[in-house]
Order: sequence, then structure tokens, then C-alpha cells
Amino acid sequence: MKYPTVFLFFVVFCFSNHLFGQEIRLKAIVYDQQNKPLSNILVYLLDKEKKTIAYQYTNIDGEVFFNIENFTSPIFFKISSLFFEEKEKNVLFNKSTVFILKPKIEQLDEVVISSNKINRDTLNLNIKKYQIKKNESIEKSLKKIPGISIDKDGRIKYWNKEIEKILIDGDDLADKQYTFISKNLRSEVLDDIQVLNNFEENTVFKRSRKSEKIALNLKIKQKFKNIWFGNVSLGYGDGLGEEEIKATSNVGLLKKKVKFLNALKISSLGEEAIPVFFGNGDEENSPIYSFRKNNVQLPKEVVNFNNAKGNTFLINKKINNLVLRSTSFIGIDDLMQQSVNNTDFFFQNDSFLESNRVNDKNTLFLGEIELKHKGLENSYFVNKLNYKIKENQFNSYSLFNTSDIFDDNITKEMAIYDNFQYTYRFKNGVILNNELDFGLSNLKENTSIISENLNSLLQSNNGKITQTVNKDLKYFNLKTDFSYLISRNLKSNILFNIKNNQEKYNIFLFPEDSQYENNIFFKRNEFIFRPTLIYKLSKKMKFKTNITTSFFKLNKEKRILVNYFASLNVNYWGSLDISFLNKQAIPSNQNFLENFYLINNNTFKRGGVTFAPIDYEQFKIKLNNRNKKSTYNNEFSFMYKKSNSSLLNNFSIEDNINFNNTFLVKRNGEEYSFRNQLIFLINSIGLKLETKQSFLSIPINNQGAEISKLYDGIYNIEMSSYFSSPLNFNLRFEYNNNVQKFNNNKSSFSTKKIEFDLDWNFGSEFAFVLNGGVYSINNDVYNIINMSLGYEPENKNFSYSLKINNLINEDEFSIQYRDTFFSSVTTIPLVPFYTFASVKYIF
Repeated sequence: MKYPTVFLFFVVFCFSNHLFGQEIRLKAIVYDQQNKPLSNILVYLLDKEKKTIAYQYTNIDGEVFFNIENFTSPIFFKISSLFFEEKEKNVLFNKSTVFILKPKIEQLDEVVISSNKINRDTLNLNIKKYQIKKNESIEKSLKKIPGISIDKDGRIKYWNKEIEKILIDGDDLADKQYTFISKNLRSEVLDDIQVLNNFEENTVFKRSRKSEKIALNLKIKQKFKNIWFGNVSLGYGDGLGEEEIKATSNVGLLKKKVKFLNALKISSLGEEAIPVFFGNGDEENSPIYSFRKNNVQLPKEVVNFNNAKGNTFLINKKINNLVLRSTSFIGIDDLMQQSVNNTDFFFQNDSFLESNRVNDKNTLFLGEIELKHKGLENSYFVNKLNYKIKENQFNSYSLFNTSDIFDDNITKEMAIYDNFQYTYRFKNGVILNNELDFGLSNLKENTSIISENLNSLLQSNNGKITQTVNKDLKYFNLKTDFSYLISRNLKSNILFNIKNNQEKYNIFLFPEDSQYENNIFFKRNEFIFRPTLIYKLSKKMKFKTNITTSFFKLNKEKRILVNYFASLNVNYWGSLDISFLNKQAIPSNQNFLENFYLINNNTFKRGGVTFAPIDYEQFKIKLNNRNKKSTYNNEFSFMYKKSNSSLLNNFSIEDNINFNNTFLVKRNGEEYSFRNQLIFLINSIGLKLETKQSFLSIPINNQGAEISKLYDGIYNIEMSSYFSSPLNFNLRFEYNNNVQKFNNNKSSFSTKKIEFDLDWNFGSEFAFVLNGGVYSINNDVYNIINMSLGYEPENKNFSYSLKINNLINEDEFSIQYRDTFFSSVTTIPLVPFYTFASVKYIF
């Protein structure tokens, strides 16, 4: 045990030093003459010389609170308002001081009538109504607000619509990667959170069209503006496994013309330094060789044996009408993963058992520099430059049936991408929008494998198999579109798009064998023309249609692709969207690699797809209904998809080696899916009922009539409380049923889970949190419970917490996965029981 006595002494000393500070909590309530509470009334707290000690505005219940110490009696409350008479009273220490205000009547020399437009696109969430703790992250606070949900990767949705960004006093610091803010900024700095509907950063688009995007804006308290603020924390834990540590530092400066945030984290609690990145990943240069990562829907501190180190730097600087924004991030994740995987092949009547142990070190350095000009009335431009340096090293040991396999891999990537957008509005109303994207990426892999199975297949006596990969990617994308008004109810848009993609693959396997090498250069060119018409049938009905013609060339192969789309939007009782599309697309370059290459230590893959498009038709209905009070939202969608040709990955096992053949199936397949999500609030209780159903008929070859039928059904019930009282909870139940049929064969599995979060704030300074779940997978049941206790003394700079992870010490967990050709059950170990104490200093 490393230094536990010294650390615990430090925690106890800090705890005792602040536990007994003398403090008085004062309360005032303000009503009008009809005894209705008045919000946004300014209340001053004055000393005996009538000097201001502090001031606050009343909340929605007409209440205001002050916490003071070291005072001298008497002290006073003073009310100030433009519309009510001023009042002053002595403070009552043992009960609330009540004010009843009369309207202010003044004799005016003249009357000036003016109109102020109400911004209906901005909604204040009034976070003071909820049990927000000052030291918790923005993400934890958002979970306490009705209508907001956050998934395991940090994606935030408001009434089932994902937000675009998180702004700070209207300024963007992180672009789409808003988890840099939501996970690191503490809630104490917040005055309120706003939902920005019809969100659009492009000032030309903002003036001319309605947006479906939403964003969140964090309103910062006045006292946190123009000063440095932040926090530093240190934690230590020990239990049945290894010792745990965590240290964090967050520093911020928020001024009108410059905003700065920096977050540092070192942790061995399982959380990852490198986040899941949001946004468009079309230009990603993906690795060829990797290991199988476990995707488990459990808290990361329970399933991840990971040491994380990361630092995030965000800055936004205004220079006249220019805005300069920069993001810099460096992260290192050092992960140890173990698993036992049992796989059954559906058509071969074969199976294998595999045990894996992996040590993976992932290092990432990336940045973004954005320059934006939005001060001009009829033009807008923005340029984003992204750069990335990445290195991934892992080694693993696998026991495949009875054969040992060892492998080592190192992958390095360097990339730079740039996006430029310029939009201009002409005097006649025509809008010209131009976008230019280009980028370069180089990826290198070196892999060595010791495997009896591979040596036997390749007839090698060298004992070691090596694979080298060198991938070069270059892309260029120029897009121009014109938007103009043909008549009062008819709008048009014409798009021209030129794409060029150059990708070079050098994949070699040693000992050399021409069957297992790919040395090929892909030159992919595409010219796209898409006219669009939008016709407003009435105030509440709109029709939209377009035809997209693509002139496509891959090396010497050419193809003309025609896609069409039509939709009808009706806004009567909610919003109804009915759409139909026909889609043709050429598969990605990697699907044309004709020879086998290794994608993990026991699996070969190849493409060899014929030059033909993926082709399908899709019909979709979506109905969304939501009331004005935001207490009810129902979303229903139905989709039918008919595939004329589709990509299929054929998995098989031969001589203890997995083979994955990707080919194009030119037979009809079908998919039916529907989803319904109902969310409603009854006073302070929120309920969410959700179901997802999908039925697939998948052809498994180009000959014969064999069809694989898959059904997947998910049912969710969630109940959340939003009480103003200290106790709140969240309960979730989910049932998943999966069935596959082929000829007379049938296989199925089902999972059930009940998850809970209990949050109890007793007193004004203590918080108790209990969370976990009961999980049933077929006949196996798992129980996982975590607990924490926090102490946050008012008006003090220190806070403390004690956490217990995996309280009942569940030692393993299983997950199931099904593909068209196989099903698998993977069992992983869980992080054992430990206790963790931490202290945080706030400044």
C-alpha cells in the first residue's frame, strides 16, 4: 500500500478544519398583492451601515437565499424593482423574511410605445429548481433536468434530438466535441442553461431559413467572469485488486473577448482519456489490423482496467469581427483487457472457444484551429484546420481452442484536414454557398504473430508471421450550391459537387505469398449534380424533392448513378414526415481488395467485390408530437427498406482459421423496423416508454433461395424524479429478444436489466449516491452496485468524497452478439471491490 496513511491524514485534517465553521442561512420571500411569488426581483443584503454585503435575484418561487458568517447585527433586506415599490426590512434569523410588494405608480411626462421581439428560439431551463450540486460536472447536472438524456459516450439529447454544440455565454470553445466542456466544467459557475432552438452559426443561413438544429448555451454567473477560477482534486483507493489513484485540475478564464479552459486528468479508475469523437468520419484512415474490443453497456469504472492521462486546452478569442478558436488535446490510454469468447457458426455446425489477454497503449495528439468571420450582414466564412498524430501499440495472447497465439502490433498515423466555407447573399436574394475540404493521411502498421495455425496454413517454418501495411489517403471535395426563390411558395437549390479520393494500399505478408498481399492504388472521382425543389403547399404543409445524378469513376471503371428523394411534411397535430428514396452507392475502396489480409491474430479478410453499386429503396414515416409546456413528447417512426443489392460479410472457419469474405449479393432483401418513444411529465415524475422492433430478411448468397431471417426487439421503461426535495431517483428496465431463423433451424437469446440511480442530498452539505443494476442474460444473473458519499461545506474551498466500487464484488459479466453467420457469448472479468477517497480544492 503506497502512502495511504499520509493521504487519509490529509483528508481527515481538511475535513475537520472546515466541518465546524459558523454559518447562518438567511431566506427572503417576495410576493405581489395577490400572494403570488415574484421572480427576478433584486434583493440586497445590507449591513448596519446600509452597505451592500451581497445581492441576488429571486427564483421562480419568489425565494432568495444568503449564506453568511462573521456578521454584526443588525442586517437588512432591501428590495429593488422597476415595477414595484422599494422596501426594506430587518432580517429575521430564525424564519423567512416576507415581502408583499405594491406596484410602482409614477406620473409620466410622455408615453413612448416600443416593441421588443421575444426570442422564441431560446428556452431558459431555470436550473435553480433542481438539486444541482456546485462541484458536480455540467454533464451530471444535465441528467437532473427533464427532457435531457445522455448516453455512455456523452452524447446529449434534448427531447430525443441530439444537440450540436455547447456554447459558453454564446461563444463556441469545443465545436462538436462538447464533452470537453460537459465533463470538465463544474456547475457552480452556471447562472442558467439555455436551449437554443433553430440554432444556426452561419449568419446568412440564420436570416434566410429555419434550422432543425439545437444547442445548449451556458450562462455564466457574473462573479465568475473576468477572474481565474478552477479546482484541483486528488484521490486514492485500495481494495481487493490494485491500488487506484486519480488527480484532476481544471482552470478557466471567461471574459467577453477571450475565453479559456484547461482540463488535466490522471486516473486509474477505468475512465478513458481519449473520448469518442463526434462528427463526420468519412475522411478517417482506418487501421487494417486490430484486436477485438469489448463493448459493454456498464460503467467504465466497473469494466475497464485502464490507466488514463489526458489534457484538453480550449480557447476562444475575438478580434474585431473575427473569432479565433483553438482546441488542443493529448491523451494516453493504457488498457488491459481479458475475455473468453465462445462462437457458434450458424450454417457450418462448427464452433470455437477463444481466450484473450491484451495490453493496449493508445496515444493521441490532435488539434483544431478555426477562424470565423460573422460580422458582415450578407456574407459568412469559416476555416477549420485539423491535425492528428496517433500511435497505437498492443500485444496479446490468445488460446484458440488448443492453440497458442502471440502477436505484437504498432500503428502510427499522421493526418491533416482542412475545411473552408464561404456563404454570400446577393441583393436579389440568391444565396451562394461554397465548401472546400481537403486532407492528407499516412498510416503505417507493423505486426508480428506467432501462431501454429498460421504457420500450418502458410506452410512456414519460420515461427513468426509478419504483416506490414502502408496506407496513403488524399482527398479533395469542392461543393457549390445556389438557393433562390422562384415564387412566393416555391424554393430551389442546385448543387454541384466534385470529389476526388486517392488511396494507396501496400499490404505484405511474410513469408511471401501472392495470395496474401495487396498492392493497389485507387483513384476515385465523382461529379454530382443535384437540383432540389421545395414547394410550400400551405402554412402547414411542405413538399420537397430532388434527383441526384453522379458520374462516378474508380480507376478505369465508370458508372452513372441516379438517386431520387421525395418527402412531405405536415404540421397539424405535431409534425408528420413521409419520405421515399432510392439510393445507389459504390462500396468503399477496401471492399475491392481481392487478396486476403490479416485483420486480427486469427482472421483473414478479403473483398473482391464486383464493380456495381449497393442499391436499395426506402419508405419512411415519422410522427412527432410535443406540447408547448414541454411535458409531453411522442415520436413514432416506421421504415421499410428493400435491397436490390447489398454487401454481405461471409464468416467461416477452416483449419482453426477464421475467413471473412465480403461480396455483393444481387438478390432482394427486406427490412421492416418501427420505433416508438413516449416521454411525459406528471408533476415532478418523468416517464419514458420506448420500443424498437426490426425484422430482416437477408439473402446469404447469389444462387439459390436461402434467406436468413433476423428479429430484434427492445423494450424500455424509465422513470425519473425531479423533486425539489433532497431525494431523487432514476429507474430503468430493458428487455431485449433476438431470434434468427434459417430453413428449419432457429436460435435465440434474451437479456433483461434493471438499472437504478438514487441521489439523496441530506442537509445542505452531504450527498449520497447509490447506483447499479441487476442483469439477466439467458440463465445468468449479475448484480453490480456502486456507492458514493460527498461532503461539500457551504462557502468553503474544500469538498470531500468517499466511493465504493463493485460493492458486492461481482467478478465477471457476459455479453452476447449475433451476426448473419454466427453468434457469440463473451465473458469478461470486472474490476474488483475497492474504496476510493478524494479531496477537491476550489478556487
